[in-house]
Amino acid sequence: AVLSSVVEALSPQGGRAAAEATTTTDTRPKEAALRVEVNGKSVTMGGIAKGVGMLEPHLATMFCFVATDAAVARGVLSGVLRRSVDRSFNRATVDSDQSTSDTVIVLANGQAENRPVEVGGRGLRQFAAGIEALMTRLARMLVADGEGATKLVAVTVRGAASRKDALAAARSVANSPLVKTAMNGADPNWGRIMMALGKSPARVDQDKVAISVGEEFLVERGVLREGVRLERIREIMGDQEYEITIDLGLGRGEDRVWTCDLSEEYVRINGKYTT
Repeated sequence: AVLSSVVEALSPQGGRAAAEATTTTDTRPKEAALRVEVNGKSVTMGGIAKGVGMLEPHLATMFCFVATDAAVARGVLSGVLRRSVDRSFNRATVDSDQSTSDTVIVLANGQAENRPVEVGGRGLRQFAAGIEALMTRLARMLVADGEGATKLVAVTVRGAASRKDALAAARSVANSPLVKTAMNGADPNWGRIMMALGKSPARVDQDKVAISVGEEFLVERGVLREGVRLERIREIMGDQEYEITIDLGLGRGEDRVWTCDLSEEYVRINGKYTT
């Protein structure tokens, strides 16, 4: 009887209701959709996601459900999913803590009647780009709505000895409580960023490090840049979204992690959260 009532309630407008039903400490539902051309046919992709605390790559408290009307050959979807998750949800963090509810699912029903997406086929790149764009949008929504968060910050590291080093350095900065509290207070405390870089497993030469906030340079050759416009940087850090770019000056490795600030509200939520 319960299943019958659920089936009867299904509708094309049900995505919002599903997104709202999955929320816990989320302040708003997360949903996104887009259309891309795949093998000459318009294909629709849509998704919902939840999870704004205990959010860290590979084992986060989050769910994401994506559906598409694309026709996809057997065995292709799982590879696209893994690559897209790695470049989106696995580049997102709220508090570096983890849980057992980490789930991302993609369903494809083929109703777009495009020529099936196949390995090596022309449509694979188009389809994969669409899935990654959709998941990236949802991942950013999760971080922007992180528990107590007021800011979405992209931490980009370039000039690393390797891409692995770039990711390690970006993740160390993105997960540092001291960096995240500085984000919350719009405090251009460059020493905290240097500290987070130094404690990461990445190779770092402090005399080669450059750091910018938005379009403003903060650090050059490992020290506060001469003539730095600190008030302008504080203004940028007061925005709801901005980017911290770090150049390690050691190679061509580059990667990025999305994070949020750490606020008193996060402490209030989790200081009273009993499971």
